[in-house]
Amino acid sequence: MALIDRLEIRTGETDEDLLDEILQEAVDTYMDCRFPNTADRPSTVEPQYEGLVLQMAVDIYNKIGAEGQRSHSENGVSRSYSGDWVSKDLLARIVPFCGVIK
Repeated sequence: MALIDRLEIRTGETDEDLLDEILQEAVDTYMDCRFPNTADRPSTVEPQYEGLVLQMAVDIYNKIGAEGQRSHSENGVSRSYSGDWVSKDLLARIVPFCGVIK
């Protein structure tokens, strides 16, 4: 099953353009962390990181409308967000790829 289909199932969102944008943001963030040297980047997400990229996309989706917000309280319910678009806990699970010096 494609990541976009899995994201649609997880979020219940039907706007495919929005889901595609969110997924692309998650993939770009993954690529920046995994492959700091752009010359080493593959064209697709490695299979072992697909689940993590999906979690990153859900994290991004859940923060829509709360961009820049650090905390929120309403009717006795309090929420707090990190200042990051993607959770540092998720980013910490990405092992940077280092090439060989030629």
